[in-house]
Amino acid sequence: MLGVPCLQYIDDRHVGPLRVAALSTASQINSWSNRELSEAAAYILLHLCVSTGYFIALDKSILLPVRSLVLLGMTVDTTLQAFIIPDSKKARFVELVESALAKHAILITTLQKVKCISFSLAIPCARIYIRQMAHALSKAQTSAQNLVRVNNPLREELKWWIKIVQTASHFKWLEERHTTLQLYTDSSSHKWGAVFKPNSTKSLTFSDSWEDEWRKKSINEKETEALARALIAVGPQVTNTRLNVFSDSAVLVHAWNAGFPGSKSISLNDLLKKIFSFCIEHNTQLNIAHVRSQQNLADRASRELSMMNAKLSDQTWNKLEREFGPHTLDGMATYSNARLKDFISPFPQHNSAGVDFFHHHFSRDDNIYLYPPFSLTHPVVKHIVNNSLNATVVIHKDNSYPAFWPMVAHLAVRILKLANRGDSGVILAPSTDGYKPCSTPCELFAARFVAPATSSGDECDELKQ
Repeated sequence: MLGVPCLQYIDDRHVGPLRVAALSTASQINSWSNRELSEAAAYILLHLCVSTGYFIALDKSILLPVRSLVLLGMTVDTTLQAFIIPDSKKARFVELVESALAKHAILITTLQKVKCISFSLAIPCARIYIRQMAHALSKAQTSAQNLVRVNNPLREELKWWIKIVQTASHFKWLEERHTTLQLYTDSSSHKWGAVFKPNSTKSLTFSDSWEDEWRKKSINEKETEALARALIAVGPQVTNTRLNVFSDSAVLVHAWNAGFPGSKSISLNDLLKKIFSFCIEHNTQLNIAHVRSQQNLADRASRELSMMNAKLSDQTWNKLEREFGPHTLDGMATYSNARLKDFISPFPQHNSAGVDFFHHHFSRDDNIYLYPPFSLTHPVVKHIVNNSLNATVVIHKDNSYPAFWPMVAHLAVRILKLANRGDSGVILAPSTDGYKPCSTPCELFAARFVAPATSSGDECDELKQ
């Protein structure tokens, strides 16, 4: 009613500028500056406190408005819009941690002092970077020991804290935004999937098979990694937004929402760090809610298998490399089926060289390999020819001649037959147990295209033989 915003902690009061909109006489003070509004708010609060019998500790009070002050051991800076650790506190902390790093074992009380939960205001990720400390303390207290061994994982975590305290300037408060988006994520034993809904009428689906390394991991780790990969896929689209994520993993939901991101599992905690780093970089407010598997829109994407994601077997790929290689770039692949380290993916992936073959700028030195879906063969070939690219395209051809075949036969400098229908060991199809050999559904060819401006006549003649 009085328009005075006030933050109270026990006997401390932190007052902000008078809120003009909350006053019935707002029209009289609309022209006041922020300083005048702050002075008015402080005056009203002081008047109320004194009239109700409070004693004001003047020597501990800041009665004139400032843009930066120390409150509860933390600097509150309204210009930078951040909580900052005071320099004196940083110096004491670094000295304490460096003394711990110089030893092979430290007292439990020393590690308890180092444990950085109190820094969570200034460093929002504090809780997920104290798991090694918490694990070491728990282990020492369970075994009734007074000493904690400073092993390599604990040592690395302590070094991280010295680095972040000494080098990080500040973490800006998240800006208030009103754009709310939805993202559904899920994982099965063999695949991860995500459905992004930027609005009520549009949805985008992303998915990929797990690599051999990830198929062996626990389902909780897969669910968390699925969210991390989905965030990379939507990328800039969720910058400066609130993002509501729906997952059927109760473990992930609890780890993110239980007070602050964190998990007792060291491996799961490392994955949460990736998610938190994304949120800081993109200024994204991430809310994760639990949804039943039947209601999870990403459930199907994380389970269905498609021949559109097939890839050449090692034997067939080596043959292609001998004939037309070395190839420098896989122009149409995901991480799981890419045949080369550098690949162009259909959606952003953390290790891809680019997104969308049709919008990527290729170098004249690139020798591109492509295994496109059947429906994209025609536009892929036209794009290669129109942009004078050096490329090898794997083409499916059923019993009838597809519409694009005359164009391929006319423009390709060489067409190499890879397999007849029903041949085995030529292509690998995604399965619940990784990529496995399967029979070829139709005839398979490799068409070679050479850019006229960069290829010599001798090379073309050789390829046509």
